[in-house]
Amino acid sequence: MKILLLFILFIIGCNETYEEKNIYGFNFIKIKDKKNIFFIMKNEVTVAQYINYLNKSLKEKKIRLEKNKDTYNNLAVVGYYGGDEKYQIGTPYHYYKKGEKIYIYLEGEIMTPYIIYDEILNLFKIRNNEFKKHPITRISWFGAHAFGEFYNLKLPTDNQWTKSARYITENKNLEMDLILKKSNIKTDVIKSVDDFDFYGNVSEWTKSLWETPKSSFRAIKGGSCFDYNDKYFNLNYKKSNFATQILKDVGFRLVKN
Repeated sequence: MKILLLFILFIIGCNETYEEKNIYGFNFIKIKDKKNIFFIMKNEVTVAQYINYLNKSLKEKKIRLEKNKDTYNNLAVVGYYGGDEKYQIGTPYHYYKKGEKIYIYLEGEIMTPYIIYDEILNLFKIRNNEFKKHPITRISWFGAHAFGEFYNLKLPTDNQWTKSARYITENKNLEMDLILKKSNIKTDVIKSVDDFDFYGNVSEWTKSLWETPKSSFRAIKGGSCFDYNDKYFNLNYKKSNFATQILKDVGFRLVKN
């Protein structure tokens, strides 16, 4: 009986090491460590998911379209940002004040290649169905943050992202050689989301500020298919950029605490 009980407890424990959950229609994975439990999206937010968000936000008047004067009147999606929070008492605010911020461009050199706006129907549409399951890129940090706020979710911290990548790799028994063989690193070609994508495909925005006293950078995690230096595929390594930057190889995923 004692042996049977221990076996049952062992099975229960195994089942708890990896768990998927659907939250607001998104697939999440349960991440556990000694101190915390949280859920992180299984993959990056896709083009189809972001278009769905844009149309809902447009209907609720949380976003609008404008011709941006700083980029030769290129059409952009803008929305309200509440301002950077004060992370610790005694530290300065990190420069981004409340007000409207640009999420994505629909025209110009840095426009999203995936999304078009139908002025007659007042609707965002996908440019090509091949992109439906691609991770959304060419999006500012504000555009990623706003998506999370809409669904009561958050961007992961640098630490949460790293813990998730390591936890999933270990608990799914994923061999690094197999991960790298299946990934699209050093190919310059973004693919549909697949197999968690912590290694390769696109890099990802995080909530974390770059750790300098006066920085307004946001930390970016993970190597992308456009990265050729192996250091970018070290889970502890991070890049950074301004929250306003719109990059061809940076997307995002979200967490639920």
